[in-house]
Amino acid sequence: MISNSSNLLKSAKPFWDEMRRHPFIRGVGSGTISRDIFDFWVAQDYIFVREALRFLGALEMRSPDYEISVFLADSFGSLKNELHIFERYASDRKFSLRVEPTQICRAYIDFLLSIAIQRSFEEAFAALWCAEKGYLDSWSVSKKMAKKDNPYRVFINNWTSNAFRDYVLWIEKKLNALTNGKSDREMRSIERIFLETAKYECLFWDMAFLGKRDNL
Repeated sequence: MISNSSNLLKSAKPFWDEMRRHPFIRGVGSGTISRDIFDFWVAQDYIFVREALRFLGALEMRSPDYEISVFLADSFGSLKNELHIFERYASDRKFSLRVEPTQICRAYIDFLLSIAIQRSFEEAFAALWCAEKGYLDSWSVSKKMAKKDNPYRVFINNWTSNAFRDYVLWIEKKLNALTNGKSDREMRSIERIFLETAKYECLFWDMAFLGKRDNL
């Protein structure tokens, strides 16, 4: 029997293909992406990760069982580590992380916070898995391309580590357990949220190239 998570990935294949072949991911992997483009992305993803703490907090409040609550609480430490990676990088590069979010960044944040509060826990949990699975699969492409002297290796290693892979797999297994026995109508609703999240992931990569030019 095909799992619900496999069906979700199948439905989102066009987005997944776009993520994995995106010029940002391949530019990071080859080490050829412009520093200005990457720095702009760092500042925006820093904002996003800070706001993701609120998203996880909202999920933890609505958690249906103790195991998920503990897992989400532990996840705060991982996000804190990501923030430190951004801060060290920005300090070394001597640019400020105190910037305004782009429209895309703000819209993605608002979308996640909205579903964490207003939609079912399963829908919000599917969005979490989509975002994290998207990063794992995308940065894994960068890792396959990266040489030892790649200037972005700290970022690549963060989202392709065994710990992060286990983290994503745990969410996937729990999502399958949570959605087991859901009606077709409920699964279609979860799928819509999953696809919307995947779309935002792709837009976030696009945003890095558009930069301040259009304030997207």
